[in-house]
Amino acid sequence: MPQPFSVESDSSLHTNQSDLLANRPNVAVEAVQQGLYCAAYAGLQSPVQGLAQLVDRTTGAHTEKSVTLMEAPPPAEFGTAKWHAQQVGSAAGMLAPFMLVAKGTHAAVGRIAGVELAATEATATSLLSGRNGRLVAESALAGFVYDSILRPVTDAEIAQGRMLNGKDSSGPVTNSEFWAQRLKHGIGGAATFGTLTASTLALKQYGIGKIAGRGEQVLNGALAGLPAGLVNAETNSLLHTGKLAGSEELVKSAYTMSFIGGAMGALPNPFEAARPKLGEKSAERIATDKTAATKTEASDATLKAQDQVVELPGKILPENSLSMRELAERDPAQMREVLKQYYPELEAAFPLEGEIETTDTYEAYLTDPESTWDMVVLRDSENSIIGGIQYQVLDVPGTEAGKVAWAEHIWVKQENRDYGNFRSLLNVAKQRIADDGAKMVFMEFNNPKKMTPEEIAIDAEGGITTQDRAKIWGRVGIHVVVDSKGNIAEYGQPSMDGQPSVEYLSLGFVGLEPITGQTISVRDYIQIAQTAHKTIPGCDLNTDPTVQKYTSSVLQMGEPRLRFKPLMELVREEQQGNQ
Repeated sequence: MPQPFSVESDSSLHTNQSDLLANRPNVAVEAVQQGLYCAAYAGLQSPVQGLAQLVDRTTGAHTEKSVTLMEAPPPAEFGTAKWHAQQVGSAAGMLAPFMLVAKGTHAAVGRIAGVELAATEATATSLLSGRNGRLVAESALAGFVYDSILRPVTDAEIAQGRMLNGKDSSGPVTNSEFWAQRLKHGIGGAATFGTLTASTLALKQYGIGKIAGRGEQVLNGALAGLPAGLVNAETNSLLHTGKLAGSEELVKSAYTMSFIGGAMGALPNPFEAARPKLGEKSAERIATDKTAATKTEASDATLKAQDQVVELPGKILPENSLSMRELAERDPAQMREVLKQYYPELEAAFPLEGEIETTDTYEAYLTDPESTWDMVVLRDSENSIIGGIQYQVLDVPGTEAGKVAWAEHIWVKQENRDYGNFRSLLNVAKQRIADDGAKMVFMEFNNPKKMTPEEIAIDAEGGITTQDRAKIWGRVGIHVVVDSKGNIAEYGQPSMDGQPSVEYLSLGFVGLEPITGQTISVRDYIQIAQTAHKTIPGCDLNTDPTVQKYTSSVLQMGEPRLRFKPLMELVREEQQGNQ
């Protein structure tokens, strides 16, 4: 990152800069001129000079002098209008080259090491989830590449390093000195931008609350820049002087990074896929939607023709499905190896925060003899993982429910999603659940009416829109429970594994026998949800806010019984209402 202008600069004005600052009419104009000059230097001259140094050092050429058209600005007095202009200008100037570097590193990581990064394990909190860990890692990598390649080595840095080591400050720069300085630049950049991203994520999770629109991201970025600036100052001071930074350098660096963080917050995140604005769709999204619509509107005869188990790669082969609980009993090491392969695919299918738990948590579930959770890995004829089901069978206290299966994280890889595979998936689930004595299955699904536009956009990163997923579940027979006015009974998932609660969910039901038009008591509906949530470690039914919320809401519907209604009917009603 551009360092706050304080030291390492020639104190005399060079000719071209003197011309720029000549005839300054007042302090405001001078500040604007300084800001523009610093922006141009940070955005153009510094990166070009940094690249030229690398070319010269590796090839023996002499290009640096020919591309040096601007000299580094001399430092202004700390706290003056001119100094503020320098900090803002340098921060603004470096954004364009940094964002280009960030996009490049993100694309390279996706091509070269995407599987390995996707396998990064989440820890016990959502802030330290695998997805967030990758964002921090990619940001740190971008910072390392940017500062080690595009930030030139200065004579002042070399002289300072020699003085620190008790050497004569004169003489040409050696290869070891040059590369050592570039490495220090990279380490400082990695620490700074990794901290900036980590701080931004922390503020989104625990900090300033929800401010509508881009303003939240700008404020988050500006506040996150403060700790990033402190880390930048301390890291560079330790690397270059061997001691901690002074208070003035800490203030300067924090100030500069707050502008960088705020400006980056106003720009699209280079480490995440572009998300469509509300009401807008990309050409790729439009094409995907058309394909999905074609599939969901296909005739029953066509769907039945697709609903065949074919022993081909990419087609779910029920006999190749694998119970991870049974595997854990036979061979725990092999179970962990399969889980390591399975988790990245699960994470890609469920990108929203709080939807899935960590690999450590899943391993604990599968190896605990008291736990009833199982994870079924769906594979094709070549034993390639293409989908999965997680479920447990619960004994629900009540007059009607009895044994009910709680199924979640039902998914198929994006490239293998077709009606035949979804039917095979459900057939595997139904057979296993029936063998365990349950007569009905309930599952959570993302309800678009309860989601924000941002949540819907993130959900689409799993390869299918929230609305299209609802169509698929409706097509395969999912029901919801509604009151006499057609309102869906409230539901939410309490915090799991230290992650936030998920309030945008609704419950869907599948009966192993027909349930359309049948009813269930409000008491049993609540008992089903509470029995499931009682199995979540640390969830107290008497105090958990999510449990209390949906329980109170369902009771306030004022009706003793709720009716099972096909989800597909709701989907069609929604489509007709939008026409």
